[in-house]
Amino acid sequence: MNPETYDFCHQCRFYEAVADYDYQLSSPGKRKCRHLNRCRRVEEIARSSYSGTQMAARFILQTEARSGIIAS
Repeated sequence: MNPETYDFCHQCRFYEAVADYDYQLSSPGKRKCRHLNRCRRVEEIARSSYSGTQMAARFILQTEARSGIIAS
């Protein structure tokens, strides 16, 4: 149900709607991902520098560890 707002949103496994309840998903504004601004900042940093690419990879690993996707 990810609306794929940006290219990096395609098949994102971290998608969480802003809506708290199912009936709110009818509003396009509530279907946006909670992490959209954070992911956009990470993409900008990654595009601007090589160290940004390393920072983006570190961010993804930290997010996965926090959400329980991988063992920390």
